[in-house]
Amino acid sequence: MKTLVQLANEIETALAPLDTKWFDDSVAWFEKRKQEVAEFRSSEEGKAARKGCQWAYYKKLWALAGGKGNYNMNLDEYMKKCEKVIRERNFKIASKILNAGGHDTEVIGGELSYTNNGFDGVFKLTTSEGSKTIFINTIYAGGYNIQALHLRTLVKVK
Repeated sequence: MKTLVQLANEIETALAPLDTKWFDDSVAWFEKRKQEVAEFRSSEEGKAARKGCQWAYYKKLWALAGGKGNYNMNLDEYMKKCEKVIRERNFKIASKILNAGGHDTEVIGGELSYTNNGFDGVFKLTTSEGSKTIFINTIYAGGYNIQALHLRTLVKVK
């Protein structure tokens, strides 16, 4: 009998290589955004825009930063945000597994493949309600205007 925390920790271990790559890529993306904001601010175009319409100036800064939220963050805050995304994803997957068959759920086998989008997985479960299969798929989401491009994890239990 596994708890939600135990299962989430096992998922964290299984997905550690992917999470490390995603985390590093996300931090590099964020640092590049901050650099572009700084370059725009010090450029002639940025100085002229600041003297003109303030709304247009900030709209350009927010676009360069990847959104208003990222514009207001520092690197430490962004790294904590990335860690939270990983932790919440692991708990979401663990929760779906436990909800599939209660606390008597056991993962009897599975396959995890890394793709350009992250990972896909299929796992067989034995539960008190019988055998079940869990499908995990990651897709790219966001990336336009408000949200930064990010991985979204979809979990289905059949």
